[in-house]
Amino acid sequence: MSKNLLLGPLLALEAENTYSVCFLAQGNQCTVKINNKDLAAIKTAETRSGDFWRIELDIKAEASGRKIPYEIMIDGEKAKDANSREHWEFYIPGTNERPKLIYASCNGFSTFDLLKNAENPYNLWEELIKAHTKNPYALLMMGGDQVYADELWTAVDGLKEWVGLKYNAQITALPSPSLISELDKFFEKLYLHQWNQEVVSLALASIPTVMMWDDHDIFDGWGSYPGKIQNCAVYKEIFAAAKKHFEIFQMRKRPAERLLNPGNSDCYFIHYRQYTILALDHRSQRSLEQVMGDQQWDAFIKFLKEVELRKTLLVLSAVPIVYRDFGAIETGFGLSPWNEELTDDLKDHWRAKEHQGERLRFIQQLLSELKKRTERHLNIPEQNADDWHFSGAARTVILSGDVHVGALGVIMDRREKTPIKVHQVISSGIVHPSPTALQWAGILAVTNDRNEYLNEDKTVEAAMLKPIGSNQYIRARNYTTIQEGTDKKLWINWCNESNDKAEYPLE
Repeated sequence: MSKNLLLGPLLALEAENTYSVCFLAQGNQCTVKINNKDLAAIKTAETRSGDFWRIELDIKAEASGRKIPYEIMIDGEKAKDANSREHWEFYIPGTNERPKLIYASCNGFSTFDLLKNAENPYNLWEELIKAHTKNPYALLMMGGDQVYADELWTAVDGLKEWVGLKYNAQITALPSPSLISELDKFFEKLYLHQWNQEVVSLALASIPTVMMWDDHDIFDGWGSYPGKIQNCAVYKEIFAAAKKHFEIFQMRKRPAERLLNPGNSDCYFIHYRQYTILALDHRSQRSLEQVMGDQQWDAFIKFLKEVELRKTLLVLSAVPIVYRDFGAIETGFGLSPWNEELTDDLKDHWRAKEHQGERLRFIQQLLSELKKRTERHLNIPEQNADDWHFSGAARTVILSGDVHVGALGVIMDRREKTPIKVHQVISSGIVHPSPTALQWAGILAVTNDRNEYLNEDKTVEAAMLKPIGSNQYIRARNYTTIQEGTDKKLWINWCNESNDKAEYPLE
């Protein structure tokens, strides 16, 4: 009789040639048979349902691409996942192959009504698997809201009682042991439910992942509430439960030496082929006054100065840096963070007035680093660059989600003779629906996307671009593929549920 996995397997990229396989199961001894090796799994965490197991191994790419099969044994018996699969495999591109990457976000529903009205909630995951079967993806980057925890306010009995208290009583209330237990149970159940969906579980077992969380992995607007409520004991307990399960399932108990600033947040980076992927934790230290804390900033600046970056830097920033300006509605309605329902959404944007200075600092750091890297790369003769990871033009691309549309932005720096550009790709959601026509009309009415000048002489400019073959904003569920072409451009394709075939080549 086969053993059953409670969750997983979860496949991940840990470094250039390093992969991990993790899973939640009950058992005394677990092994993974992979790449002609039997590897003993290590127990890295305990949950209410079982133990979280992990193996890690190095697999170097060969001249040609190949598929790596694997299976899991629990106490000597072959294990099945929640959908009765016993065998899995993933693809490693050949050494001269330009790997095909995916970026996705918003894997869930913020309200029950959205779920109830969705005709085929996991349609894009099905399309993703079909495409992967024909032309395999090498890496899946997930940029936030991998689960939606917003139902906790009605699903957790202790929180329903707390919500009924007056404001001052909420701030001073201490979470009971039963509430703490309920929260722990809620978050584990959430991951098991959403990640055991048949096609989602197949993707997470078949394509190596890199993940970073956003607010819905905790609850909507986390970090954008006033200090008194944000720092109250109940909110802290919710965050602790969310972070515990994020680190187990999304970070897979990543070794601390791979983090930028261990103990303070979960920012990390990975080199992979011609890419350096920087995943920024914009939730752990977020408040109304800041997106990143001082220690995060120190680690971020140190990273940009000291790490030898590959040709293309991919920066995972869940909330878009370049997007429509919500300043008019924020000012016009005189919103105050303690008494308006929509405030957390407005304050959650990088262009909220409290974050504008930090946003400019962030942009300046990326532009400064890109300028230096561009100069270095231009000095590498193409014919002498035996490692194409570094040869050719340097790029920086921000990958964002959150806003439930697909879009493209750019930051252009014309201060030097040779201009430089930082592009931003927005892709969301792979499951969460886009705004309805009426909702989108309302957003357009109270926001603008006029070009924004970031310095006095107007030589640094941020703008929204129009993807080829679509409207400027792709108001349909979507995910993106990212692949360098033979023309050495980085091609972005938005796979979406509209009739548009949206794409854009980044020079």
